[in-house]
Amino acid sequence: MPHKSRKRRKEYKKNWVKKNKNKQKSYNQKYRQKIKDFYKEIKENSFCVLCDEADVIDFHHIKDKEFSIYSGVKAGVSVSKLKEELKKTISCCPSCHRKIHLGLLNRNARAKYEKILIEFGVDYRYLPKEDLENNKENGFSNIHNDPPKFSQKKSQKKILPHINEDGTIR
Repeated sequence: MPHKSRKRRKEYKKNWVKKNKNKQKSYNQKYRQKIKDFYKEIKENSFCVLCDEADVIDFHHIKDKEFSIYSGVKAGVSVSKLKEELKKTISCCPSCHRKIHLGLLNRNARAKYEKILIEFGVDYRYLPKEDLENNKENGFSNIHNDPPKFSQKKSQKKILPHINEDGTIR
């Protein structure tokens, strides 16, 4: 029967941990290994939904991100919570993941991404039509409605030598 006073509960737990240190350590190791095995299995059986690459996979959150999948695995979040969080994500390769965040998806990938957004119930139609028409010429579209900026400060010249002073790429 649990102790009603907080002080007695604390003492009981402290004594139990001293007596069962190896047992608790073994349990924690098995628990963490179970989570790591689940994560490894998910990564091995996933592929990029935009370009079908399966070598390296990231998880892009579409809705209500509580935590990143990797940090959840490292923190020891339960498998059930990981499954709930995975339902809010899509698997994509690092290249496509960056393109999503920069708004540089090509037409085919953008069409796939828009279908996925519709499945998740996200309204993606907030882009002005002029931007879509202008970007069709070069094959790129901007999901986030703000073009990537290549401006630089004087202190960035050494860090970004491939960018001219006017912001254009060399």
